[in-house]
Amino acid sequence: MRILFERSVILLVILSFAVKGIGDIFVEPLLALLNIPESLIPIAKEYLQINFIGVPFIVGYYFVSTVLRTFGDSRTLLYFILAGTVVNAVLTPLLITGFDIGVAGAVYATVLAYMVSFLYSLFYVARKYSKHSFKLQIPKWTEVKTILELGIPSIIQMIVIYAGMNVILSAVNAFGVDAVVGFGAAQTLR
Repeated sequence: MRILFERSVILLVILSFAVKGIGDIFVEPLLALLNIPESLIPIAKEYLQINFIGVPFIVGYYFVSTVLRTFGDSRTLLYFILAGTVVNAVLTPLLITGFDIGVAGAVYATVLAYMVSFLYSLFYVARKYSKHSFKLQIPKWTEVKTILELGIPSIIQMIVIYAGMNVILSAVNAFGVDAVVGFGAAQTLR
């Protein structure tokens, strides 16, 4: 289990930076595929590029939370989520209006919230499980294969869910800026 954990960390770091790089390269075709109204493309592009910066923190946080659940510690995750939520709730209005960053302020706040949750969870795991020694090593092909065999069903499930959401988003985008704004507000409130 420990070896799989160590190898998973390396694999997740590599994959999250690959997703960030691929996202930066394909951001414009992605926006075109989603029928983003022309007037919103610069804002959406900036939003996505900032969001891609947060991918390693998001992946890291979810990985640590999965490890803690494996150890039977799901209560502590509430504290990490609470810390991230407080950071997000305080920073979002501050960055949007106080620093006049606009829409980008909302995504900066979200990325910072995930970073806080991830770092908080890392420090917690390092302290609580300090007797365990972890040595980060490049995974062997058989270990990568095992990790992917365990992870691919979950990946496929998430792809199907988010593909469906993007089809709906693409349809909403075809109705113009007002529909996009309304849909975005409704999604935020849910």
